[in-house]
Amino acid sequence: MPTRMESIANLNELTREEKKTIQKLAVRAYHLPNYTFWQDWWQYLFNNHPVFGLCCHHVLHPLGFRERIVFLIGSIACGLATTSGIIIWYWYAGIDYNAVILSVQIGNHALQGDDEWAINAEELELTTGMLGSWTSGAIINSLFDITIWYISACPCCQIGGTLYMNTTCSRLGANIANVLVVLFTFMCLVVVMYRVHLENEGEV
Repeated sequence: MPTRMESIANLNELTREEKKTIQKLAVRAYHLPNYTFWQDWWQYLFNNHPVFGLCCHHVLHPLGFRERIVFLIGSIACGLATTSGIIIWYWYAGIDYNAVILSVQIGNHALQGDDEWAINAEELELTTGMLGSWTSGAIINSLFDITIWYISACPCCQIGGTLYMNTTCSRLGANIANVLVVLFTFMCLVVVMYRVHLENEGEV
C-alpha cells in the first residue's frame, strides 16, 4: 500500500520547489519558499501544533492526519506517565509533593481602625510537585515529541531525500514511532494504575 507522499507523487509530478518544500516541512523549518513573514508564521503554527496540525497542515506535509493522531496519543500518554512517575518518585524519596517552595500574595491592604490591616489578597503558591512537573515533566515530554517527529519525518526518507526510493528506509521511521507510542501508552497505564493504588492506600 503506497504511503501518503507516494500517492501525491504518483498523481502529480512534483516540481523542484515542491520537493524542497517537503524537505523543509519535514525538519519543521520556519521559512518555506516564496512565503512572506505572516505566511511563514501561520504555516509554522498549523504544521507543528499538535491539534491545529491535524486538519490544517500543508498538503505536501510528510505527516498526515493518521500519523498526527498517533503522535497526539503518544504525547498525552507520555505526559501522564511522566507526571505520575514524578509523584511516585517523590513518595519513594520521602519528598512532600505539596510542600510550598514559594508563596506570593497579590491583592490590596486596607486600614481598619488604628493599627489593624485587612488583607484582601489572592495567594499564589509554588509547590515541589508543580516544580517537578513543570520542569522535568515538560523536558521529558518535549524530548519525546521531538524524537517521535524526527524519527517519522526524517528528511532523508522523504521526497527529495537520498533514501526516498528505498521503501524499507522510508517506512522504518514511522514503524519505530508507532512501536514507541504503543510502549509509552502501555507504560502510562501501568504507572497511572500504580499511582492510583498508592493513593487508595493513603500512601500518596
